[in-house]
Amino acid sequence: MQHEPPPPPTPAAPPTQPGALGPKSHEPDGLDTYQHVAETVGMLPSLRRRDNLIQAVLVVAGAVVGAPLGLWLMSGDRLGEDIPSWAGLAVGGVGGAVVACLLSGFVLMVLGWVRALKK
Repeated sequence: MQHEPPPPPTPAAPPTQPGALGPKSHEPDGLDTYQHVAETVGMLPSLRRRDNLIQAVLVVAGAVVGAPLGLWLMSGDRLGEDIPSWAGLAVGGVGGAVVACLLSGFVLMVLGWVRALKK
């Protein structure tokens, strides 16, 4: 009994390596690619719902904290001028919102870098 060598595989034969026909890895779609660029390069707005919700809550909290502070700092008695009371509230609220927006943006930027490093 003589053993013949097996015939060479044809080009249409399936791969013989284990896992070659397994599930493909997750290929990023357009939104994933955009988020990756926004997190690594920066200067692009995040489209993540959670990030935007965190930033909105912090900006509103900054405005709420800044309004009474502005009212106290810009009271007419302290400055010796006749300034309406709503002016202090408005300036403090807008100032608090701007400061909170910048701080929360910085925190979200660092979190984006951490997310990008984990991938």
